[in-house]
Amino acid sequence: EAAFVPSTSSTSPTMAAESTLLHSHVASSPEDYVLQLQWHQSAPSLTTLLSNGVAKTLTCAPAELLETQSSQPLQSAPFVDLAVALESNNTVFACQNDGIVLHFDAREPTATSLTTIPSDHAPLSLGCAQDGSFVVVGCEQRKPDAPVYVYDTRQANEPIATLKDSHQDDVVTVNFSHSGSTRFLTGSTDGCVNVHDLSLLEAADLPEDVLVLTAKTSSSIHNTNYFGSADSLLYGVTHDGSLGLWHALPAEDVEQELILWVDSPKTVLDGFGVPTDYIVDAIFNTSSDQLYLLAGDHTGLAHLSHVSMGELTPVCPLLNGHATTVRCCSFSSEHQLLATGDEAATISLWQIK
Repeated sequence: EAAFVPSTSSTSPTMAAESTLLHSHVASSPEDYVLQLQWHQSAPSLTTLLSNGVAKTLTCAPAELLETQSSQPLQSAPFVDLAVALESNNTVFACQNDGIVLHFDAREPTATSLTTIPSDHAPLSLGCAQDGSFVVVGCEQRKPDAPVYVYDTRQANEPIATLKDSHQDDVVTVNFSHSGSTRFLTGSTDGCVNVHDLSLLEAADLPEDVLVLTAKTSSSIHNTNYFGSADSLLYGVTHDGSLGLWHALPAEDVEQELILWVDSPKTVLDGFGVPTDYIVDAIFNTSSDQLYLLAGDHTGLAHLSHVSMGELTPVCPLLNGHATTVRCCSFSSEHQLLATGDEAATISLWQIK
């Protein structure tokens, strides 16, 4: 059984007493969106992906965010996704919309080509093992399939596995487990979250045999990731704003049963008097072993809610950090720092206590 047990207490959890806005930083022109934020293991520093296709690394100095490096794509093709190899602290992997997969040192401006996915598919998502040993690229659905390409970064000329049948629509998110280097999950607009284990690849008859379980929803997946002790659980946030929790470890039945399903977090939060237009993502605080949901409205007001069994409780507003829709977030449990990015290129940094 997973160590994480959602609280049923009506008392607000310890993480959620207050938030303090430390700094807001405009990373580009206001026409650019902040699409992604990822902390490095030696936080406080993080890498962000902007809608203009440029990746920037920022360092948290006292009361401010400093841009320490800007990494440009090769051949002017924009980045579509990136991932930080946490155990190789400054290594970032990224994929361009032309299919080139790159890696770069977050402290340097120049990226180096690692490989190129087959030209008949367009990349949408990328994830990397925490030690940087594997990179996985998820693709747009082009008939008849939406492949997932798996590369060993030590010999990346050709994929070590091509998963053609695991999804039937766009693969929009890829995330590796923080526990070990072989487990990763993929989320798709086909409504499925698939968990794979590359340790099974050598003995597999088919590449798809590395699939160990599937969590199914009736809506397309927006974000998904591991959480809990040893990454034994996973969550999925759908494009229509639902939230699901599942076990992430192999079971006898590859189709995993739900732990929790919240059909409309927006309705629940509206009932608490918290205006909610959209769900951004979930974050897991390893220090308190608790899961939280970040949501907001289109005026830029955002808030954290605690996810418990059968209950969603607003616990922490994020005030004055944004004036428009928040698109992404990333949380550092070690430093209790939350970074949020919006549709006007603003990145805000929060201390959570």
